[in-house]
Amino acid sequence: MGEKKLKALAAELTKGMTPREIVATFEKMEYADPKLAVSRFILKLGDHLSDHL
Repeated sequence: MGEKKLKALAAELTKGMTPREIVATFEKMEYADPKLAVSRFILKLGDHLSDHL
């Protein structure tokens, strides 16, 4: 997945979240690789959203 698509997806998935919530989510991640953390974050967020649809 391209970086632009990934950023657009992240922006869409985090819409409605406060910056503090987003930061807290990233802080919970224990991954040293930022790209891996972003991927895991998006997957977790997707799971969370699908639970509420």
